[in-house]
Amino acid sequence: MADADRSNVEIKVLLRNLDTAKTSIKHKDRLRRLNKFRNYVTARPPPEFYDDDHSLLLLGSDSPTAMEDEALSSMVLVGLLGAAGCPSSSGHEGASLKRSARPAISLLRYLCLEFDGGGGVTGEMNGFASALCALDVPRLRTMRLEVHIGKGDGDDGGSRGGSKDDACHLLALVLARHTDPDGVSDEPVAAADLLPDPRNRAEFERWLVENAAPDARRRIKENAQAKAGGGGAARAEDDEDENDEDVLGVFGKRGGKGSSAEAAPRPGQAPKPEAAPAGPPTTWSQTSMAEKKERASGAIFLEEEQKKDAEAQAKAKEEKQRLLQRDPLGILGADRFDLQAADADIEHLLRRTLQEIEDEIEAELQMAGDSGVEKVNWLEAQRQSVLAVAEAKKDGRSILPTSPNFDPMLFLTLAHRHATYGELQDSTSRLSRKTDNQVERLQNLVRENFPLFIKCSEGIDVFAEQNEAQADGDGAGDGRGSLDARFASLDALALSCADQARRSFKPLLDNTNEVRKVQSALSVLQRVAPLLQVPSLMRQHIENGNFSSAVKSYRKVLVIDRDNCEVDLLRHVREKAGEAAQDARNDLELILADSESSADSLLDALRDLGELIELLEEEGENGDGAGPADKLATPRSSGQGVMRPGTFSIDRHVICVRDHPPALACLLLQTSHFRSLVEKAISVTEAAADRVFRGEGPDGGSQNSGGGSGYSSSDGASGGENSSSQRTRDKRWKFDVLEVRADATLRAVGLAKDWLPRLLQIGLATQEAEKRALARNRRGNGGAAAGDEDTDGKARDPKRGRGKSMSAHSVFSSIVSPALTRLVEHVAFCSLGCANQGSRYKITSTFGRGSADRLRSILKSPLPATQTAKCALDLAELAEAIQEANEAMASIRPPGKEDSKSHKSPLERASDLTNDAVIMIERRVCI
Repeated sequence: MADADRSNVEIKVLLRNLDTAKTSIKHKDRLRRLNKFRNYVTARPPPEFYDDDHSLLLLGSDSPTAMEDEALSSMVLVGLLGAAGCPSSSGHEGASLKRSARPAISLLRYLCLEFDGGGGVTGEMNGFASALCALDVPRLRTMRLEVHIGKGDGDDGGSRGGSKDDACHLLALVLARHTDPDGVSDEPVAAADLLPDPRNRAEFERWLVENAAPDARRRIKENAQAKAGGGGAARAEDDEDENDEDVLGVFGKRGGKGSSAEAAPRPGQAPKPEAAPAGPPTTWSQTSMAEKKERASGAIFLEEEQKKDAEAQAKAKEEKQRLLQRDPLGILGADRFDLQAADADIEHLLRRTLQEIEDEIEAELQMAGDSGVEKVNWLEAQRQSVLAVAEAKKDGRSILPTSPNFDPMLFLTLAHRHATYGELQDSTSRLSRKTDNQVERLQNLVRENFPLFIKCSEGIDVFAEQNEAQADGDGAGDGRGSLDARFASLDALALSCADQARRSFKPLLDNTNEVRKVQSALSVLQRVAPLLQVPSLMRQHIENGNFSSAVKSYRKVLVIDRDNCEVDLLRHVREKAGEAAQDARNDLELILADSESSADSLLDALRDLGELIELLEEEGENGDGAGPADKLATPRSSGQGVMRPGTFSIDRHVICVRDHPPALACLLLQTSHFRSLVEKAISVTEAAADRVFRGEGPDGGSQNSGGGSGYSSSDGASGGENSSSQRTRDKRWKFDVLEVRADATLRAVGLAKDWLPRLLQIGLATQEAEKRALARNRRGNGGAAAGDEDTDGKARDPKRGRGKSMSAHSVFSSIVSPALTRLVEHVAFCSLGCANQGSRYKITSTFGRGSADRLRSILKSPLPATQTAKCALDLAELAEAIQEANEAMASIRPPGKEDSKSHKSPLERASDLTNDAVIMIERRVCI
């Protein structure tokens, strides 16, 4: 089934199970189906969907796809929008939702904002987001976002209150990206259309401030203005018009603080103090203790407000000074011309201008020609104009546009004497557009606040009538003093109200600040929660043996700067993660040193240990020294002769894993185990033969006869004393020794068959690691540097700087080849005993050299026919295994000699010995 066809089937199954009218479908069934569909869409790679499936999943039977399809029109399909807004049937339809509404809207949010690498609110929309934003308002209301936002994630809503966070994300997407039904052009919607309750809108606004990105908030605000008809039109001006200066002088600095609500007293007139009530206090606010407490609680707040006002005034003053320095025509930049400085030094500038013109005239007079005469006349006209302007300066003219004595001619003469007519025309046109924009802004300001202007006008008329009536009655003139007194009284009341409000709301404001700090801390903890969980996750992965996941988790925590991080909690997380990484390294080293580990587990441990060591070396946390982080953390460490971290003793051979690359260290450890097992197999065979000869069984049990003391005493007798049964028992030990030889052959062949493929896999991994290290070294040195290889073909390890380091080929040559050769000699000695007559092949005794003569004679004698045939099969299997290993050794060569054709395998001698032994035993079988 195609991916898109399966997605269509999954959608139909999901929508049929969301029908709450069917009594057979329970809440658990709906929840199970929602989780199954979420698991389907979160798979990697994400599944494909047809374009019609987007609206079908959102609307169900109400979608155009279901209405046009005869098969779907007969089904009852409940879309995700209906499931997210499905009301509860437990008597709370107006205020509660079905319990399945919460996972439904969560799935809807994932599909619209996160599916297939969704771009969020302002990024590129996927098919589900486009289908959602193209729906009309009645269909969007089926989600019942007001219930999700009003009661979601709250204590009173519980599981039936929905999900506030998911609903706010979806509402932000709709408000920012809503389009027409065809999805061609933008068609903004208002928040009031989807959230009729003002409290819900206020809750959504608060969520936007705390969680939404600045781009999303700006987009939503622009769409809201476009919907209201006040800001949706495209800008007709360039970017320079976005920062229009206040040419008319009617607007303050945009974005600055508005006028303070506190009215300052008139100059020379202080506010009247409040009269103290007579008699004892009747309320808490009238007591001296309350006054002291209020004064102490409001002191800090008043100081902060005064500081903010002073900063705002200084900023406004600085902005005003900056505007005065700029050229209003925009021809000269602030770095080329300072208008305010020029206004303060007009006389000097005029003299310098006249001097420049006179110098140019003298220069032109020295040149002969008609063109020079014309330019002289033009410069003389300029000189006369400047002189006229200089005479007008005596009247106190200014070049500042905001000055009432502004002189345009003086301004153009000093600031733009060299400007062309085109530049002046463009600048005046731009200035006219700015003026028109400010006039329009002024008109909009009056239009928006017209009721307030009317009220102020009526209030002024009332004051004027009262003052005229009072003046006529008192005969005190025009009543200006009475009006000033009344305004002073109002100012004093305003100051008193503002001061009382500060004292009253100070605890509430402090609590609000504390709540915001706690919310900010919680949000920070939520963002860094994945980092805080890294140490515990690493411990769990280490206990489960999942070291690759532990390394991935440790990689995440490396974003924390260990040296420059100022957060103690993050530094603690980094330290704990480092300790867990060291424990993981110790456990991986124990796996490499374990002879019972499988080849696959060894290769996995090599990969994980290599990645972990690279991370530790980059961060300077090698852990080679002794310390708490270097203690072995698993039971496998018992019995290990560890002198320092990563050190193991195998049959008196001490190997430190951390002195070599991981692959080479693993090869050394496993080859040492192989060498130890070979010696152990030989010693076990010798011990079994000695026990049989001494009259004991091969497994250590006692026998009545043997070839040792009992037989020698019988041999010393004069004869006739031993019966035939006693002679039979005396010969039994010989057959037992021959059986020990046959069993030893079988065990030795099994040892070689088990360990040769294992060692070859590790050797190939070591060879690949050597090639990668050599390539990195060459790239770092800009090519192959001298000293990368030694004369014996051993590669240096540039990272560790410990001189010469063994290679995979040298390990096979120095350890595997001697051990395998000894094992082959042992097999040949046990299976053959002695060489055939006339054969050039010599059988080497691997054990029994110090045994009794009788035992040596049995050990060197050929095996019976039955046991010889059995050992012949074992030798053939051994020869085949060694031959395959010898051929595989062609890939393991000394560094730098990969292309050499004269390479000889270290296992060549063992292969030749095995072939000679097979030929010899085959001849015996044939005979």
